Amino acid sequence: MNSIILGILSNLGASLLTKTFGIWLAKLAAKATNTMVDDNLVLLLEGGLENDAQKIEQAAKDILNEVSGQFTKQQ
Repeated sequence: MNSIILGILSNLGASLLTKTFGIWLAKLAAKATNTMVDDNLVLLLEGGLENDAQKIEQAAKDILNEVSGQFTKQQ
């Protein structure tokens, strides 16, 4: 009985450490802020993990646009 419970807990722990779950947690944390910089950083990370050059490029452009927009607002 104990080995079954340990097996279940082991599988549960391994599933929580997957790339998909990590990206989901990062997106959830990014949505808690008021800026889009961190949201786009998560998309940049996700694109890198997926080897998706178009997604990486778009996220990088969006980050630059957001940062430059915030910089001009401060001046």
